Amino acid sequence: GSAFYGRYNSLHQITQSETGVDFITVFLGTNAWGNIGSNNKPLGVFGDSTDSTISGCIHLFIQDLNTRFPNTLIFFFTPLPRFDAWGENSVNNSQGYKLNELSEMIKRYAHHYSLPVLDLYNESNFKCQTTVQRDAWTVGGDGVHPTHLAHERLLPIIEGLLTKNL
Repeated sequence: GSAFYGRYNSLHQITQSETGVDFITVFLGTNAWGNIGSNNKPLGVFGDSTDSTISGCIHLFIQDLNTRFPNTLIFFFTPLPRFDAWGENSVNNSQGYKLNELSEMIKRYAHHYSLPVLDLYNESNFKCQTTVQRDAWTVGGDGVHPTHLAHERLLPIIEGLLTKNL
């Protein structure tokens, strides 16, 4: 129930040493777009460096991650499409940006920091565009959270990225 703005400084709470971590995956974004919680933020622009925008929160998160785990492999995933935000039919959220714009921002930061990124928004084959697909592919038909079947379909895509880069 949080987003980049709720997690950008959460790395300070991790007590595990870097030697006990093989790799890290980061799969955030849909809650940032959905403005979950009371801390809604605009998308901002690439290079923002404060927590007043989602871009800045992503930037701070990656900087903290690289500082805390300098030798650990890090992988980013973009958000999956949602029933209310997919492809050309995506709508602006209350802060005025689309989920695909957030996905592009995540990819841009991952590329900037030379981190492998899996574009689940555009390349996951996640089915949520019709009510029938939404009900079959998302938990309780919520249009957001993948079902067990969807996880099974996503697993080979995620394994491919990890296998290629580990």
